[in-house]
Amino acid sequence: MRAMVSAGWWPSAPPQQRQHVIAGRMLVLPDGTWWLFGAWARWYRLHPSDGQWYLCPPPQAPATRMAARPAPQTGRLPMLPPHVLPAGPDFTFQAPAPLPFVGHGISPEVTDRVRATIEQAAALPAADYPHWWALFSSDVPSTVAATWGVMLWCAVAPVFDSRLDEQMLRLWEPYRARPLPEVDGPRWLTPPPLEALVGLYAERLRAGRVDAAVSVLRTMWAMAGALRDDPRFQARADALLAILNATLANPQMDYGVLPYGDQALVQQWLTRCPPSLAPALRHESSPGDNVRHAYYEFAEALVPIAGDPADPAYIEPRLVAAALLAADLAKVRQDVAAQVVPWLDPEIRYTIQAVQGQTGHPLRRLWPQDARLPEQLRAGLEGGERAESLLASAYALDLAWCRLVGIPARPRGFPMPTAILGEIIGASRARAAVAAAPITPPPGVSQPLQQAGRPGQPGTPPGGMPAAPAGPVGQPGGLPGAPASGSVHPAGRQPEPGQPFMQAPAEPPVANPAGGQGFVIEPPQSFQPPEGDGEAGDGFVVPYTRLGFVRPDGPPPQQPAAENRSPAPEPAGRELPFDPAATRLDDGAGSARPAAGPPRTRILGQDDILGDAPGETPGDGPDGEAARQGPPVPPAPNPALGGGTRIMSETMIADFDYLDEAPMPQVEQIAPPPERPGGDDGRVVERYGISFLSGREDVTVLLEELRTHPAWSAGAADMEATRIDGRPGSGPPPSVLLVGSPHTGQRRLSRMIALALAEIGIGDGAIRTADAADVRGAAPEQLAAVLEPGGPTLLFERLDVAILEAADPEAMVRSVRSVRTRPGPTTLIATCEPRHFKRLSQDHPELIELFRVYRLPDLTRPETRMRLLYLLADERRVTLDADALEAAEADLRRLRGPGDLVNARLVEAYLDQACQRGMERAGAAQSRLVLSAQDFAGVAEAIEPALRPPGDIDGYLRQLDALLGLEDVKAAVEELVAEAQMAAERIRHGVAPGTQGRHLLFLGPPGTGKTTVAGLVGGIYAALGLLSSGHVVACRPVHLAGRDAVDTDNRVAAMVEQAMGGVLLIQEAYRLDRVPQVVEELQRQLADCGDRLLMICTSPAAEMEGFLAGHPSFRAHFARTLEFQGLDDRQLVQLFQSYAERDLYLLDEELRVELLTRFERMRQDPSFAYARTVRQMFEQTVARQAARLAGMDVNAATVARLTVRDLPESPLERMLGNFQRDPRG
Repeated sequence: MRAMVSAGWWPSAPPQQRQHVIAGRMLVLPDGTWWLFGAWARWYRLHPSDGQWYLCPPPQAPATRMAARPAPQTGRLPMLPPHVLPAGPDFTFQAPAPLPFVGHGISPEVTDRVRATIEQAAALPAADYPHWWALFSSDVPSTVAATWGVMLWCAVAPVFDSRLDEQMLRLWEPYRARPLPEVDGPRWLTPPPLEALVGLYAERLRAGRVDAAVSVLRTMWAMAGALRDDPRFQARADALLAILNATLANPQMDYGVLPYGDQALVQQWLTRCPPSLAPALRHESSPGDNVRHAYYEFAEALVPIAGDPADPAYIEPRLVAAALLAADLAKVRQDVAAQVVPWLDPEIRYTIQAVQGQTGHPLRRLWPQDARLPEQLRAGLEGGERAESLLASAYALDLAWCRLVGIPARPRGFPMPTAILGEIIGASRARAAVAAAPITPPPGVSQPLQQAGRPGQPGTPPGGMPAAPAGPVGQPGGLPGAPASGSVHPAGRQPEPGQPFMQAPAEPPVANPAGGQGFVIEPPQSFQPPEGDGEAGDGFVVPYTRLGFVRPDGPPPQQPAAENRSPAPEPAGRELPFDPAATRLDDGAGSARPAAGPPRTRILGQDDILGDAPGETPGDGPDGEAARQGPPVPPAPNPALGGGTRIMSETMIADFDYLDEAPMPQVEQIAPPPERPGGDDGRVVERYGISFLSGREDVTVLLEELRTHPAWSAGAADMEATRIDGRPGSGPPPSVLLVGSPHTGQRRLSRMIALALAEIGIGDGAIRTADAADVRGAAPEQLAAVLEPGGPTLLFERLDVAILEAADPEAMVRSVRSVRTRPGPTTLIATCEPRHFKRLSQDHPELIELFRVYRLPDLTRPETRMRLLYLLADERRVTLDADALEAAEADLRRLRGPGDLVNARLVEAYLDQACQRGMERAGAAQSRLVLSAQDFAGVAEAIEPALRPPGDIDGYLRQLDALLGLEDVKAAVEELVAEAQMAAERIRHGVAPGTQGRHLLFLGPPGTGKTTVAGLVGGIYAALGLLSSGHVVACRPVHLAGRDAVDTDNRVAAMVEQAMGGVLLIQEAYRLDRVPQVVEELQRQLADCGDRLLMICTSPAAEMEGFLAGHPSFRAHFARTLEFQGLDDRQLVQLFQSYAERDLYLLDEELRVELLTRFERMRQDPSFAYARTVRQMFEQTVARQAARLAGMDVNAATVARLTVRDLPESPLERMLGNFQRDPRG
């Protein structure tokens, strides 16, 4: 596998061929699991429980490994998503071995460079560089905060021995708001998210201070350059340097995304990291994937200490890792385990849950006790190097899941890393952090980039599988797969047939003043860390929103006493010597060993830092003199820059030659960012793992009102009763009316409300749903029955329709009031469209008085759509590059949305089609999919064909001409085009075109192109102006038939409404004979609005003739019938070859001859479906070729050739094979 992936032909091979070849190398274990050595040179497992591929450490036991067998060549192989396919360079990526800042010191050279950078950063005027980090005083410029943030951000495992404080952490002591707490033990620190660093830079850009923004960037660049010479910082420092180099070259690249928040800016920064360094940013680009990889690395670090794999009592390292992770989750935050484990392999997931839930579980004996590992694990820790690597991987795993769920690291440490650390510095010192206060609350927080639930892969919605390639049928962008997190479906009810997949909207980050778990920096609050070392405080975790960081417009943090600004006394204990050869801290007795690290990394000596000439010593020359004399005075502000400061030059950050390479933009020639039009809509709130695009009113105010509603405040006893047996507190429960257009976040906000109530003990977060259709034509008593208490939260959709379309609206209003004015446990959430809200307010004000009204955002505004696009992209682990942003913004300004594909559905469909193109283009593993403008080209026109230039039908005609066969159909379509052009001319001259005979019948066997041609006709009519959009809504008679006559009429009307302006495609229309009510309602709809859509019915010819003979009035709506003939055998071979050429395969001549024979025989099968059958045969052929090549030494030519041996077995061959395998033979 390694030889093949590293071969020169592999990166340039078509993605389809790479997928097929890798699929042929899968292994199968007797337990039914499939294994694959794939992307990043790691193992993946397809678990039969859910059919998903998971990153999973492989088994180590010899018996299990010997039981693995190659995948069988019969049957269909599992599909491989792009995230498991190796791209080539990922196999050569070697991440530096993670090491903690314990046992190994920091070289004096690195310390000196960091100190000089901090001092120069501190010399800038604080008034020009405001910050909101409570860790530092307000009279300290933000550049100092940036140096601290870069240092922690670059550290993979920032656990520091306090005895090494002088080498790094105490360099910031003069600038801290309060000194480092005294402790003789570890300091467990939390790296800030990249968003916190970006925020310091973005704040200056938004203030119009480009010069100061560039100074912040160059400070970060200098700090990363100083840190990269230590292997523990190097991987992330190199990635940050690459990003900063590109950004400094042109800061104006960031102007376009400034209005959409710092998280949008982070996404742009991630696109500037070279692919070779991208894994170092996995914690930023994909926190969920980061948990998977961190777990994999921790399990690998456990392999040497887990024991002898041949021992019958051997426990697989992946299960040992699961037990130890369960120990940390159980001790620190057991409540967040449900958000972490879905990202792991099902076996690991179930193991963690079992170990946590069962006190007598045998794996609990692996849990640390009294800060010590169990004996069976301690025995394998021979020497400090193995323990240090295990400590770093363990702490990196804990930081990964903390980042995923949005909490900082536990300042007292985690049980697992603390126990490992005890093997290095002793258990007593390892426990010394218990009484220490947290010293590094992260200065900001990003939302978790994936929501908990069923994680997917880059480019897919949370909980969903990759979207199928978009075709011309159905609501454009409709997604198969599970609904996203936060969507709600009523029990026993599915979404209406024909409707596209819907995911409620979500939005980008802004301030979150109501507390709770947000994902931005908030105004300061009086945070007091827990004191003492009692057990009561062990579970204490500082929420990100209470970390005391203030925004630029907030009040300054409290100033510490003057004496707190002085350096703290030296920590107790002896001075540990620094070993310049090995950087190991010991008593001087240990032997020196070189520090492990990636290529190009070494600990620099004195000569390497300050001297250019060989033999130059520190202090020689002006560079050394400047270093001894301290930082120079910063230059005076340049009047041309409006009283600000000049860009940081080499003088401002000392005269180190490493700064010479930093780009120096001409700030004087760069205009400040333009002011973008904005509005009150578009504020983002993240709660309970759900992101929501708030309206003009902050939704957190609504949530807090519901949490503190008088109905829940009847005292502790009553509250407990509500939790247990459903009895309410006092007074009627709350009722909320969500006023907004369809698909603007109704269901997602309802889910947030239910979870907010569950947090205070009201229900369990479940939602019961009802719809206006459930009470259409019903008596008021039936509406009252629906609203009667039946659960903690009820979502009633389209309450406005239920009231206004009722026979007696007043009686319906009285029914609602009679139920909602009585005490009860049910919170009612109702939805209402804005156009109906005004009428309800005028006609039934007593109804509106019952509700707390909340207005949802207006998703027709381009700016709000862009904010929604950013957040949906973030949920899918997708980033749009600068060109893609421009293309998307232009498209979202002109898209109106066909049928029901509006608002959030429209933006989601637009993004998902672009993601599908991006995944097909990438075709290999990526932590985060980056979309370019080419991925969006034509997507808007595919969703809404009317967006094409008027009269532009050449593209549709070329697609029609490219279809094999169908000569009569092509001629008929040309006649339709001529008639449509004439009708368009009549409209242009103000003459009515007439609609008699507009609708079409397509008759022919399955697989002959009827659906494809229907989509082309719809596009042509839209381009000529006869249809307003040209989209296609496909359905079958079973989708139109309802439970009764009323339900049937509603279903037909809803389907026609969705198809308005486009094509209503009824497949297998002959089955309408079974539902005459559908035929009657279709005729009524065509009589009312037949000129606003095109109806096409498809069916086999004989069956349709029989149906139409019995319904002559229905047939009168169709003036033209197109008959589709099947392809002959040679055309079928041509079609097979076209599929092969699309995926860059070559066919042997012997294979072509065999295909002719096969197709001739297969025509006798009643299930033969022409093009559909050919596609299935091609897919089976490719799968068999992959299985045949498994284990062979292949090259590009071998992979690209299909032979007769790759064809699936014919029925005769299968029969003979079974006969040969019969033991009686």
